[in-house]
Amino acid sequence: MYNDLIRKNNMNNLFVDALQNNPIFQLSLSSKELFHSNFLAWLAEDKNTQALFKKILSTWLGEDTFDYNTDCMEVKREYKNFDFSICEKITNDKESKTGRIRLVLENKFKSIAYKAQLENYQKKVDALNEEADKAQCKAKLKLNSAKFENWKGNAKLPKTKYILLTLAEDFLDKEAVKQSGWIIVTYADYSKTLHDNLDLVKDKFYKELLEKYCEFIDAFYTYINNNLEKIKYTDNWEILKNEDFSTLRCNDIWQKLVMHQCALQLTKKLEKKFGKDFQPIIVTSDQEIWGENGTENKDKLFMRVSYYHGEALLELKYLIPKKGIFVLQQQGNHPLRVGFLDMLTKKPKYSKKDDTKNWNEETDRIIRGAKLATMVPPKKVESEDKPRYNSFGVFYYNDLNTVTKNIDKTLDDMIDNINKVIVLVKLQNK
Repeated sequence: MYNDLIRKNNMNNLFVDALQNNPIFQLSLSSKELFHSNFLAWLAEDKNTQALFKKILSTWLGEDTFDYNTDCMEVKREYKNFDFSICEKITNDKESKTGRIRLVLENKFKSIAYKAQLENYQKKVDALNEEADKAQCKAKLKLNSAKFENWKGNAKLPKTKYILLTLAEDFLDKEAVKQSGWIIVTYADYSKTLHDNLDLVKDKFYKELLEKYCEFIDAFYTYINNNLEKIKYTDNWEILKNEDFSTLRCNDIWQKLVMHQCALQLTKKLEKKFGKDFQPIIVTSDQEIWGENGTENKDKLFMRVSYYHGEALLELKYLIPKKGIFVLQQQGNHPLRVGFLDMLTKKPKYSKKDDTKNWNEETDRIIRGAKLATMVPPKKVESEDKPRYNSFGVFYYNDLNTVTKNIDKTLDDMIDNINKVIVLVKLQNK
């Protein structure tokens, strides 16, 4: 297979050629994650591949698998925003309805999973299943709503299975995701299961199609993970720009995975600096940090990895109670950015360049009020032509360094500066 050739020859152009000449890869480019979820749905629904799909389930779920039966179960795509799910069917008065959700698969081919997102999915499933149980009860047992609670207490309802299908072998929330009840399956695992059980597919065309799919996954997975292993933290942030992945229109995937590796390295450095009791909490939004009133998350570190305006983003944040959030931000190959997220001021509605003066005055007030003037000089912020802000507050910032440092030095700078802020805030609160 192509991955063997890549390992043997270590030739980048072989990887590019392998994928450019693979029709399945070319078809996947329009939607990436959607394509792979649709491909899995096709395996489940087509009679020629259903035996293979059942084998996949039994391999992933082990003894906890369930008998996938198209007579009483259905595959759904994007049902309630779940990438892939298997649900029971409910027939009531000749009307077919969606019943209990038996399996949810979250597909992360071009992005990274977070514990918070996956736990929200589980809560949503619990609520949907309760409604489905009520409908099932009325359909089969003809009981009214008042009797339902007793029925539910005595029933042995099947538990929903959760699978995370991911391209990344390692990521920030991996252990937390496992503890939340998700089975983690890599795309390498997926491809191996497909390839090892192709004999279950009798149709020649179908088998050739699946072989091409496996070749695509093997080549992509092998190359991207081999390159991730070669990352040197003494390198410049230019490594985020990969010509091969740019050629294949997949540089966004590469950037996200690289930035997660850097985030893991930053986590190790933070543990060395502060100990295990002060490890960053992974968040997906600033509102998670601020909470209800901007006080409950004090004395905690927060980290976010994202992708914004075509570039990967790594942020280290610290709450300044009742004022806002201090931010250290590395985006792409730009110099390290320092900023302050004012959570109290409403979004400004500036329409003219002349309003910049008012914005700068507000910037000065916020920064000096938070005692960050020495770190975020207002005069540098004033050089901006227009205000910058995000959805949860007003974001004031400037570049901390004039040049881009290598990865290791940048991560050290993030730790040094977050420590300065921690000291400032604690002194202020005494």
